[in-house]
Amino acid sequence: MGTRELEDLISSLSVELSSSDYGGPSPRDQAIEEVGELGPQVVPALISRLEALLADTADHREKLAEVVDAWDIWYDEMDSLTADHGLGDHERHLTIRSEDLPSPDEVRRYRDPSRLKQGLVVALHRLGDERAGAVLADALRDPVCVHRAALALRDIRSDQAVPFLLDAATLVDPDGMGFPEVVAALLARGR
Repeated sequence: MGTRELEDLISSLSVELSSSDYGGPSPRDQAIEEVGELGPQVVPALISRLEALLADTADHREKLAEVVDAWDIWYDEMDSLTADHGLGDHERHLTIRSEDLPSPDEVRRYRDPSRLKQGLVVALHRLGDERAGAVLADALRDPVCVHRAALALRDIRSDQAVPFLLDAATLVDPDGMGFPEVVAALLARGR
């Protein structure tokens, strides 16, 4: 299989529509079937793609947090100065001047490739290759991947998974969809 065909196959993992929407297997179902047929040789490419997507998402969250923090500081200081001194020009007293505030436009443009990340996790789970353990553990940090990554880590052994599973258990909603899978994956480590 060539690089272009593999990229097309990986792209098909993002189509999450059900079989009933297609009158047969969905593009994701077909892609997962093909990945299963290709076997272990595609694992490094799937791992690499998921690692890159997780890194991009983490980078976006970091940028978003920086933008939000800067604007929160600016608003808090402006509110405090206005409360203490009334309306007026308070720019020279601000930690972050108005013209230095980061633009929220960059973080607004980001489109989380959640369906592709989930499709990659499902495909790696299907392959069951232990080389995917580290990236599946890392996927537990991504809220859209927790459920499927925890399911995968119940079946795929990874020495690195336990700390990530413990972190995920503290972050996910105990009544949410991912929590039982995180707990089950932790319990599977005890066997």
